[in-house]
Amino acid sequence: ATAAQRAAASGMAAVAEDLGASFVVFAGDNVYPFGIQGPDAAPTLATLFDEVYAKAVDVPAFYVVAGNHDYRGNVTAQMAYSHANSRWNFPERYYARSFRVDKDDIMLDVLFVDTVVLKDDWLEDDDDDDDDVPAAREPIDPALPERQWRWLEATLAASTADYLLVVGHHGVYSVCENGPSQVLVDRLKPLLDTHGALYVSGHDHCLSHVFDAPTHYVTAGAGAECCYEPRHLRDGAPPGGLQFLVAGPKGAVSVRRAWDAATLRDEPSPPRVRSGFASVHADARRLRAALHAHDGTLLYALPDVAPRTPAQRGGGVLR
Repeated sequence: ATAAQRAAASGMAAVAEDLGASFVVFAGDNVYPFGIQGPDAAPTLATLFDEVYAKAVDVPAFYVVAGNHDYRGNVTAQMAYSHANSRWNFPERYYARSFRVDKDDIMLDVLFVDTVVLKDDWLEDDDDDDDDVPAAREPIDPALPERQWRWLEATLAASTADYLLVVGHHGVYSVCENGPSQVLVDRLKPLLDTHGALYVSGHDHCLSHVFDAPTHYVTAGAGAECCYEPRHLRDGAPPGGLQFLVAGPKGAVSVRRAWDAATLRDEPSPPRVRSGFASVHADARRLRAALHAHDGTLLYALPDVAPRTPAQRGGGVLR
């Protein structure tokens, strides 16, 4: 683990205690940069997960999805670690969970999706040219992408929860180094819009909020370092969509759109940001999401998200 990861784990612990958090989500690239090399994840995750995050953050469960760097290695081994440590929850490449909010009769549904599979690019060359990428990758059923798309459509349509959160590794939109994912813009965004979901991603090593009505998109990919350069400021989000950004070395680039203003303005640089993460908290009246620096300092709070309307809710059972 990097020093920035350890700092973020400490900050997450403070925010989790303050919010009374029930769980933590890892949005992929859990083992960076080459994933699990070999059949057993335990030696790596015992050091990285058990000794860093699990020890620091007092929550009963961590929910996990895979990222493109995990696919450089053995994702199946990461899933198998769920049997060795009950707090590491990675049962399938994609899955859903329902949570009761506090003691209220309020429900939050979370869909954990595998965007590497959705994008159908787990065998594509990675864009990190300076890394010595291992050649071997585990074989994946070529029918899996469309099978997951069908599952995602059906599960979103079935959810009757008050709030709906979708977590995936790749951003739909991103103004940082990797930019947006066109297949997710084309296929995932309409589903999020229809069903009133908030989308949270990692991948790009920065912190940002994009709003493309009616959906909010949060990028929190700076868990190990801050931050990539904002190379896609012009084409990474819809016009007027970027609401907040921390990017560049140590968060040197910071922009914010005031909700009552017409244009972005430069913000004073935030405190030195070594890494960062997002938080989500819901109650009967609203869902609140925020972005934090490594030490838990609040950098930005999204506008409140109201409970979903009857038209956005389904009538089935999560699968």
